[in-house]
Amino acid sequence: MDLATVNYPRCVDGWWNLGQGAFIGKRKKKQSSYQKTKEEYEKKQAEYMQKKEEAEKRQKDKEEAQRKYKEQKLERYKMLCKKTRKGQPNLNLQMEYLLKKIQDRT
Repeated sequence: MDLATVNYPRCVDGWWNLGQGAFIGKRKKKQSSYQKTKEEYEKKQAEYMQKKEEAEKRQKDKEEAQRKYKEQKLERYKMLCKKTRKGQPNLNLQMEYLLKKIQDRT
C-alpha cells in the first residue's frame, strides 16, 4: 500500500473523524506533576477556606445567642429583684413578669 492512498482519520476543528459519522473529542493533555500538585493544593485551600468561613459563622451565631440570653437574664433580674420601701419583694412586678412569660408562650 502506498502511504498517499491510505485514508487516515483527519482532524477537523479539533475533532477526529473516525469514519461513518463517529467523532471523538480531543484527548486531554496529561498534566505535569507540578500542575497536578497545584490543582490538589488549590482544591485543599478552597475546602479549608469553606470550613473556616462555616466555623466563623457558627462562632458569630453562638456569640449572638449568648449576648441575647445575657440581656434577657439581666432584664429579668432587674425586674424580679426590685423591693418596696420597707424592703419587701415587689410581688406586682413578679406577677407581671409571669403573665408576660405565659403570654409569650401562647
